Amino acid sequence: MRQFLTGIVVLMLGVSGAAQLPLRGLFSGGPGETLGAAIAGIGDLDGDGHPEILVGAPRWSGTGADAGRVLVLSGADLSLIRTQSGQAGDKLGFALSALDDIDFDLVPDYALGLPGADRVQIHSGQTGALIRVEAGPAGEGRGRVVAGLPDIDGDGAGEILIGLPQATVMAPGDGRALLISGATGAVLLDLHGDSAGDAFATTLIGVDDLDGDGLADLAIGASEDDPTGYASGRLVFVSSATGLTLAARDGPAPLARLGSALALLDDIDGDGLRDLAVGAPLHGPSSAGRIELVSSATGAALQVLPGTVAFGLFGSSLAGL
Repeated sequence: MRQFLTGIVVLMLGVSGAAQLPLRGLFSGGPGETLGAAIAGIGDLDGDGHPEILVGAPRWSGTGADAGRVLVLSGADLSLIRTQSGQAGDKLGFALSALDDIDFDLVPDYALGLPGADRVQIHSGQTGALIRVEAGPAGEGRGRVVAGLPDIDGDGAGEILIGLPQATVMAPGDGRALLISGATGAVLLDLHGDSAGDAFATTLIGVDDLDGDGLADLAIGASEDDPTGYASGRLVFVSSATGLTLAARDGPAPLARLGSALALLDDIDGDGLRDLAVGAPLHGPSSAGRIELVSSATGAALQVLPGTVAFGLFGSSLAGL
């Protein structure tokens, strides 16, 4: 079956009120490469005034089985700007994220996950050159979860969030989240789950300043945490300066796995802070799943969107617009 896991990236022109959006570009992958397994927008890299698109294909095998590759595509027409390729088993492109400028060339940079090699690579957005490698012990899941954050330590460079949901810190599989300086690689914050099997940092994302210190803060999912029953899941909002929990949201029921997916939204409740969509893809007796729209200030559910298809896993993947 793998030969059918090709993948297609389609770029549509956003037109308000249009019944059908006109096609701006289409890029097809090769057999089995799972093109589009991870996608992220990034600022203008080629100077044409259009933001670009990062697209992962972690099972591409052009340089060895499951080497993986990442395509940097023009946001204007999906033409190829560059390709970053891994080596056999790397699964490059399993996760990826745009970063604020970390090499001070006034162009955004990006982070690429290689979970097969237990590392994250930081690349120049302007040239694609490798800036730094964030490597770690085997078995932590390094390279599965990565995100960017604005400057926290005052050096003018963006920072990097790395999730290690398989890591063992205080108990087996409690999970770990690292906030890393984009400029130096120094660890600015090191957090972990509360108990065995939490899979803390299944997902993570930067959010607005929640504690009034002028710095962006973090939202971290722990899909296997058990606050309301086995694998009900949990979401925590954390201060980037202190690591203290500012708000939390517990999963709605056993096996819901709240926190499996996160997306930053506009401000829904009018408090001046952007809110989150949070996936609980196994919620319900038939795993129809659900999505909760959650206040980033309080962790309260502002709206619940239930899945309607049995075993549909609604909420397993999310993106904000």
